Amino acid sequence: VTEIIMHNRIQSKKLFDVLQNYKREEAGKVVVYTTTMGVVRETYQDCVLVKKILRNLMVKYEERDVFMSRDTQTEIRERMGCDTIVVPQLFVEGQHIGNAETVERLNESGELRRILKPFK
Repeated sequence: VTEIIMHNRIQSKKLFDVLQNYKREEAGKVVVYTTTMGVVRETYQDCVLVKKILRNLMVKYEERDVFMSRDTQTEIRERMGCDTIVVPQLFVEGQHIGNAETVERLNESGELRRILKPFK
């Protein structure tokens, strides 16, 4: 049991360090993980929707396409702490905001505009 607790603490510390690094690296940035592969229509449409919302809010953002880069796939897995890649995912200054559903809900409430105001 003690070994499991120690292992979990080490894993938590590693994840915390990774997340802190992204916060430093992405200070002042909006990053959206997407895919340009249209095979799974719903996923592709969700990516298009999030990018459209960001454009409508006139936000400058960096797009990272998981279809085009294995490094980007590894990066999003690391950031989300799981093996399954689910896109789109929005990050602001290294902080995870959410998926398409969350972004759409925040946009409809006006909260997204407030969060992204500094990034126009």
